[in-house]
Amino acid sequence: MKLILPIAFCLFIGLSSQAQTFAIGRSSVDLQDDSRNRTIPVEIYYPAVTAGNNAEWAEGVFPLIILGHGFSMTYSAYENISSFFVPKGYVFAMLDTENGLFSVSHGDFAADYVFVKNNLSLSGIEGARVAYLGHSMGGGAAFLAASQDEQPDLLIGMAPAETNPSAITASSLINIPSFVFSGEGDAVTPPSENHIPMYDACNASCKGFINIIGGAHCYFAQTNFFCDFGETTSGSNIQITRAQQQDVLFDFLDPLFETFLLENNLAFEIFSDSLATSSRVSGSHTCDEVALQNAGSNDNILSVYPSPAGEIITIESFKLNIGKYEIINMSGQTVASGEVSDKKALISVKNLSPGVYILKSSMTQVRFLRSND
Repeated sequence: MKLILPIAFCLFIGLSSQAQTFAIGRSSVDLQDDSRNRTIPVEIYYPAVTAGNNAEWAEGVFPLIILGHGFSMTYSAYENISSFFVPKGYVFAMLDTENGLFSVSHGDFAADYVFVKNNLSLSGIEGARVAYLGHSMGGGAAFLAASQDEQPDLLIGMAPAETNPSAITASSLINIPSFVFSGEGDAVTPPSENHIPMYDACNASCKGFINIIGGAHCYFAQTNFFCDFGETTSGSNIQITRAQQQDVLFDFLDPLFETFLLENNLAFEIFSDSLATSSRVSGSHTCDEVALQNAGSNDNILSVYPSPAGEIITIESFKLNIGKYEIINMSGQTVASGEVSDKKALISVKNLSPGVYILKSSMTQVRFLRSND
């Protein structure tokens, strides 16, 4: 990836790259929603001990990302995204519904998000944070889904399309962190008619709009005949390559996932600085007061990195000495503790099993991921 970004962003990427990564496992699950007499096929991509179909899961609990595809597309078009993030310790549940070319139900697609969130039972995601991620039709359906009562922890739309019922109208009911990625040259779902009204209507106190300069509608995904044909005939004004657009997507998605799914406080500052300074995007966010949700104030910012972590983590306070801390697993058990009389320290986590942990101090608490050795 070619970046002209703040030093902090380079540090973040460097630290992430030092962490050991997971192999990618894959399995298929059919969920039955009796209330709608509907079977929901889901493709699961997950951190595994070794790569392959039905491979053994890596130990631990990992954040869940439920992804909905675009119109006339399928989940496989988004393996570029799962292939990037699963090795970092995320689980992807790819919806394999509403694949028709002529008749689709946006309402059912949205209900599939909610049903999977509430009914997918896997030990590797138990108690983990959840994100809704969608592209085009799937992006609009993700907004519809997030407007319902039981909301996820994060919502991201990639070129989200208006739906029936209206995702724009439903956005006024959303109050979770929400972010829209938009391709500047998109004529399939023109931003002025789809992405921007959806973003403007969103009622979340923390939301952001990322406009990819010269970007396309279809370039969030891998090559797909129907999407690419529609883009070619719609008059889109594309100025960058697919690879360049996906570089931008990953560079900005990564700190968002770190912030809201792993509660790495440093990551949002990186996202914010990069959005303000990168020549590849324009946009803004409204998260200045709430980006570090667990910190309370800038005096209490605590960061834990890298995440995923190998045998050593760094804990760093920006202003105050760290003091006493505990490391808590997802079952609520304290598995390590100590005291630091400084603003920064290295802590060994080599005796921890892979999975998600909470580092809790008197200031705040931050989640981090322990990877396989």
